[in-house]
Amino acid sequence: MSCSTMRALIDDIPQSWFVEWREKADAALVNVVSKGLHHPATSADLSLASTHFFHVSSSNACSDVSAKAYPDILEDEDVVARGDTSSWEALQRTGFRPWSPAQLMTTRFHFELARALVALTGLDPDTTTREEMELHDPWFLSQSDSSDGQRSEAIRWPDVMNELLKKDYIKKLSVLSEEDAAHCRWEFANLALGVKEIGSSLVQCRHCATVLCGQPMYDHLRTTYAWRGDHHHAALRDEVWRLPGARRDPILPGARRDPVLEGEFCLRRYVHISGLRLSVGHGHGAGRGKRRGRNTGTLTEVYTTTFIFQDDVAEAWP
Repeated sequence: MSCSTMRALIDDIPQSWFVEWREKADAALVNVVSKGLHHPATSADLSLASTHFFHVSSSNACSDVSAKAYPDILEDEDVVARGDTSSWEALQRTGFRPWSPAQLMTTRFHFELARALVALTGLDPDTTTREEMELHDPWFLSQSDSSDGQRSEAIRWPDVMNELLKKDYIKKLSVLSEEDAAHCRWEFANLALGVKEIGSSLVQCRHCATVLCGQPMYDHLRTTYAWRGDHHHAALRDEVWRLPGARRDPILPGARRDPVLEGEFCLRRYVHISGLRLSVGHGHGAGRGKRRGRNTGTLTEVYTTTFIFQDDVAEAWP
């Protein structure tokens, strides 16, 4: 079936069908949130910056800890019916599985973690929406307690949740000053492009309008743009970079940008800086040591998921 024929069929679907589908999908997500947080939720809660969903395998509840936000969750290619015989007819007929919230979950642990991140930026976690956070565009500085040299990363808001979940070596987190965040935004907008593992996905090259699937896209990048890299990610350049105000040195040897690992062809999202101990941002309790217990909404840059939310860890994966 050609794209034009498919487009014509979609255009013939009444708009009311899409409105009804969206209402049902939103209601299903509200139920997921209510179940995970153990209290009634509303449709307004879906848009909060503190609301994240996790797609889990029916065979392994910890198989995927990648946070997914609303409304992106409505078009996420992983959020489909699997193992449900009622979806087989649609799969055979269209080649696609229907969207399904059956394997989505939320948890109090992740909800409180996201609330803490919002509070750390000075915004109200009870009312701040994802759209408002993205407009605010805060940048975070993470640090480890490594004895063989401190590693720091400047991380954007959309990515900080997943970075904390994936990297247990992150022990301290602070919010960069507006001056430093502005520099990060400028750097982020001017970085060379990277590429993630695309497998058999149909993607469009950001250098041009070419649309290819899988290996042909890698070949296109190599032959047309001299891209070099493996099948997971690639960066077109490595550069020395410094965080303004971090040190007086003009450059930091060994500082290196890493490529983003999500989206078809995206800008890199954070910076590794080796051998550097930083204390920037507007935390109010720097140097006081680790807090224990639950988040009180007054977090400092001394921040660990295992200590701040220690009481909730057991509830993270039911």
